[in-house]
Amino acid sequence: MTLLAICQDAAVEIGGFDVPNTIVGNTDINARRLLRAAQRVGSDLVTRAAWSVLRTQATFTAVPGEAQPGTVPSDFDRMIPETLWDRTNRMLIAGPVPSARWQSLTATWPGNGPDRWFTLRGTAIAIFPGMQGGEAMAYEYVSRNFCETAAGIDQPRWTADTDVERLPSEVFTLGVVAFFLQAQGLPYADQMAAYEARVVRSLANDDPASGVLSAGDMFGGQRNWTGTPSAGWGIW
Repeated sequence: MTLLAICQDAAVEIGGFDVPNTIVGNTDINARRLLRAAQRVGSDLVTRAAWSVLRTQATFTAVPGEAQPGTVPSDFDRMIPETLWDRTNRMLIAGPVPSARWQSLTATWPGNGPDRWFTLRGTAIAIFPGMQGGEAMAYEYVSRNFCETAAGIDQPRWTADTDVERLPSEVFTLGVVAFFLQAQGLPYADQMAAYEARVVRSLANDDPASGVLSAGDMFGGQRNWTGTPSAGWGIW
C-alpha cells in the first residue's frame, strides 16, 4: 500500500476529521499528524526484529590492519551478530563485541592465534587481530529502510504519497491509528494492543522456521570450522 492509502485508512478508523487527499506537503494539522505517526511506526518496526525484507548482506575486501573504513552502509541500522566471515580463510570473526570486551582483548590478547573479533566504529569495522589484507569479507545487517519510492528505491523516511511500505501494510495502518491517538492524548490502549498483536503475528509468519537446528547445533557448537565435518559427525 502507498503512504496515502495507509494514512487514509487510518483516518477513517480514527474518525472525527475529514480524510485527507494528500499527506506529504499537506499543511492540514491532521495530515501532518498522520505523517508523523507513519514515520514513528516505520522506525519502531525496524527495531523490533530482523525482518526478512530488511536483512541485507554487505561485502568488502579487507585492507591490512584493524580498521576497515567505509564498510558500514548508509542504510545500516544494526549488525546481525555472528555473521561477519572471512570467506577467504573460511573463518568467523566474532562479534560485534562491546567496548569493555574490545579494550580487554586489545590490551591483553597476544594476537598470535587464529581467532578474531570485531567492533563497530562509526562507518568502519575494526577487527582484532588486524587483517592481512585482500581477504573477501561478508556480513549481514538490518537495514533501516522500511519504505521505498514508487520506483523501488529503498529509504528510511516517507517522502511522497506514492511511497510504499516494505513491511506488512496492516501493521502500518494499525500502528498509525495507535500512535496518532497516543500523541493527541486520546484513549489508545485498545488500538495499541491491536497493533502489538499484529506485529507479533506478522513476525511469527516472517520467520516460521526459527526453531530449526542451527549450524552450531549440528556441528557440536563449533563456529570456526573449515571444510566438511569429519567422519562421525551427525545429528542425534
